[in-house]
Amino acid sequence: MIDTLQVPFREFQTVAVTAALREELAPLCTRLHASKIHVHRKQLYYLAKTGRRRIFFVRAGMGLWNAARVLRFLDKVVRPELVINIGFAGALSEGFELGDVVLVTESVSWPSCKVMRLGEGRSLFPKSASDHVIHKATCVTVPKMTLKKKLSRLFLLRDRRAVVDLETYHYAKFCEGLNVPFVAIRCITDRLSDEFLFNLDDITDAHGHVRAAMVFKEAFSNHGIIPHLWRLWRISARAGNNLADTCLLMLRSIWASATANGNNYFGCGRRHRK
Repeated sequence: MIDTLQVPFREFQTVAVTAALREELAPLCTRLHASKIHVHRKQLYYLAKTGRRRIFFVRAGMGLWNAARVLRFLDKVVRPELVINIGFAGALSEGFELGDVVLVTESVSWPSCKVMRLGEGRSLFPKSASDHVIHKATCVTVPKMTLKKKLSRLFLLRDRRAVVDLETYHYAKFCEGLNVPFVAIRCITDRLSDEFLFNLDDITDAHGHVRAAMVFKEAFSNHGIIPHLWRLWRISARAGNNLADTCLLMLRSIWASATANGNNYFGCGRRHRK
């Protein structure tokens, strides 16, 4: 079992917020008036400044290789002091509703079942928001779309609240290697009983990015998924706003706590990078 170490909390001047999809990142970029500054291997980079603090946003694409690529580039060019990965996830347990936000406290790589515990920053993560519930849960990271019924039967997940996605474990593992504190925030876009009616590979390009043209092509070739796609679009819009709300609350809490108390604990990196 891999266990990350907590480090004494200090104020983070340079923060990187990454996401796989436009819908996950755009509401947060809009609220902070972020400007597009760079494109690297089809990954889009944005920047917002608040006083001396810099927040870099990256629309990275889905999966292992995009996570590795964006973190290597950020470490080389930006050297962030904190990485926050936000995105959508599916529920693997009962009790999650659409739009609920999850702070990932533990990440499991499937099918290898390696486990990585993440630092939580309990005193800094908001316990609730105005219009959605916030949970703490385990996240199972899969290499491709997998039936949730199959994953929910994993022995490892007994008595644990869990969600599923494509990136959390990879980000956590790479950030540990870079000694950068890491936080993963997810928003529920499908319940345990919901399964996708299409394959993500059919609407994403070779770089792990969803393409509108591929979505339309899939919809025209399979009219039965159009209501499903429409429902996903509506849920994604709500989920993106909830991610933005929660991330903003967390950043404000981080900076407020840094000003008031330098002894709080936060994150999962092994040291604060200078």
